[in-house]
Amino acid sequence: MNNIQKSVLEEKHSNAMLLSTVVSMALLTFIFFVYTRLFGQIGAVLPLYNTLLILSFASWVISAVFAVLSLKKSEFFAEYSLLFSILTVCFFSMRGVPFISAKNAAIVTIALIVLYWVLSFAYHSFWQKFTLSKKAQTALILAFLAVSAILIVVFIVSLAKMPYFNLWYTKDLY
Repeated sequence: MNNIQKSVLEEKHSNAMLLSTVVSMALLTFIFFVYTRLFGQIGAVLPLYNTLLILSFASWVISAVFAVLSLKKSEFFAEYSLLFSILTVCFFSMRGVPFISAKNAAIVTIALIVLYWVLSFAYHSFWQKFTLSKKAQTALILAFLAVSAILIVVFIVSLAKMPYFNLWYTKDLY
């Protein structure tokens, strides 16, 4: 690899790291906002539950868009596809699912965002030579998309069996 190609690759990794940092910080700010609203202001619960539901489905769509971009344009979009697949499950879990409380789901989401930032920083700074083949990358992205979609369906089915459950909360929960 000549110096120009190396310089371009380093710039791509640098830009990807900057974008990863911005995405991580924006997500952390949003999750901290949701966390304080969910557990600090009773009146804010219902709009946030609906917002988290919409964000869960929107995250899956964003993940699919990044998957297509990763396959068609550049492998740098793969990490965002994987991140938003994970956020799909996290946002829905923050509404409360049978096996984890909303509060614990918010804490896990915060931990996963921080872990993403650390791994992204390490990859774009030190592990740049580590690459997956296009087939392996595609398989990984499709697996994450499928697992997140299946988990959301499982959550919805399990929650639908609970008395008085509705995806769109319209009455007081208390």
